[in-house]
Parts: sequence; structure tokens; C-alpha cells
Amino acid sequence: MENISTNNPEGNLDLFRAEINNLINSEKTERKTIHFPECDPNELGEEERVIYEKYKSWKLSDEEIREYKNRLTPESSKSKKEFGAYISNMLTIRNFYE
Repeated sequence: MENISTNNPEGNLDLFRAEINNLINSEKTERKTIHFPECDPNELGEEERVIYEKYKSWKLSDEEIREYKNRLTPESSKSKKEFGAYISNMLTIRNFYE
């Protein structure tokens, strides 16, 4: 997976978690489809941040998200599973409308 380098990765991780938290809250308040029913953004780490940044910049491939989801195990956190499902869904929708 391509590395997205940063000067302050911890600060960027905090920003990423805040952005995911905003998505969670907007889904609840706007009564949109709930993608993150049990997600705790604090359980998401650097790998998820990089995937999200690549998704936002249109650089994430179907293969990369498939590999991420395949690395998840039954013991992986619900937050990581919900994140993987969300990004996978968003990528599918994006690809459909291209």
C-alpha cells in the first residue's frame, strides 16, 4: 500500500477520527443510512486514515480495499469492520457513477 507521508501523523490521525465522528453524527441527525452503528473512531488507526485519504483523493483501488477487508478477522474491532464496509460501499457507488 502506498504511504502517505505527513509531518504530524498523530495530529492527522486526530483529524481523521474527528472527520469520521462527524460522518457518524451527520448520519444520525440527517437520518441518512447508518453506516457506523457501533463505530468508535478511536479504534481506527493509521491504516484506516491512509485508506480514507486515498479514497477522498480518488487514489484508492478496489483491490486495496479488498485486501484491507481480507486482513480483518472475526476478532477485529467492529469499528474497523464498519469502516471497511463504508469505504467499500462508497467506492462501489463512485465506480457505478463514473
